[in-house]
Amino acid sequence: MIQVLRPQGQLPGTATARGMTFHGQVIYPPGRWGRRRPVFPATIEVHRGSHVLPLWDTAETDINGSFSTTKPLAIGTPDVFLKIRDAITTDRFEIDLGPSAAPISNRPRLPLIAVIDPSKPAEIIVPWKPQNLPKLGCVDGRYYSDIHDFARALCAKLRARALPTTVSSMWLAADGNDARHSRAEVVLRRLARTGLPAAFPDRLAKAAGLRTYTEGMAETAIAVLGRIAALGTNQVEDSMLLRPLLNGVAAALETFVDWDTRSPWSLFADTAAVCVLHYVAGLMAKGGKKVSVRIGAYDPGFPPAWHFRTVAFSVGH
Repeated sequence: MIQVLRPQGQLPGTATARGMTFHGQVIYPPGRWGRRRPVFPATIEVHRGSHVLPLWDTAETDINGSFSTTKPLAIGTPDVFLKIRDAITTDRFEIDLGPSAAPISNRPRLPLIAVIDPSKPAEIIVPWKPQNLPKLGCVDGRYYSDIHDFARALCAKLRARALPTTVSSMWLAADGNDARHSRAEVVLRRLARTGLPAAFPDRLAKAAGLRTYTEGMAETAIAVLGRIAALGTNQVEDSMLLRPLLNGVAAALETFVDWDTRSPWSLFADTAAVCVLHYVAGLMAKGGKKVSVRIGAYDPGFPPAWHFRTVAFSVGH
């Protein structure tokens, strides 16, 4: 979204030129990665004509795809446009801000009202697809970025009763010390301190969640994983299935879920966590008696701005 922050006042004896400071959000077009996937990392340059404006710093998107300029631009400055560069795909996109004295026919334009009216913010949707997506989970050394592929892989391994096994749930953080956690991560991080109770499979099988009409935790987990694998991307984002499943998992662990506002991709990460916990519960019900939990981190190497927190489960006889 793009907003304009107007000056709230000035100190006595000072004279400040009236201007605009832009705050925006850059997102990918809808696809299997979601309807509002932020573009991160990316750089935004403010241009006037063929030159980067000298009074403006180059902005960078944060983990939510948001950016902000640090220095104001005088209202009414002509021929201003944004140049957006995806740090992963290296694709570029230009968009005009308001009217231009020399418009370029193939360059889209944000209407002036989107620039000067903070009550009607605009989003910037880039025309390209993401080539890399944040990892959601890992099972026995293989990483997954797609929730459907991850659920199918866990379902197949659960049917095969593959033990020992190691499975991880993963979250993308702004940096290694990011204090913001997703809903499911808060639940899982407690397990690293308390351990997974032996009664967890029985509790989860009886918890209110998805009605599978199955008997036993192992068959229930297979049904849940199969249902998640068959979901559409929009259904995952709408959280119609996630809320009862995550609440049921938390109840089985004798805790609760704080349904605060999170980033769009946290729904996919939280769904992956539900998959992991049902997978572990199913294996425990099939004879996996030795379970350990640990918190870790994963560095993919590229892009350098990506940092992953992990909660891993090892299950054996």
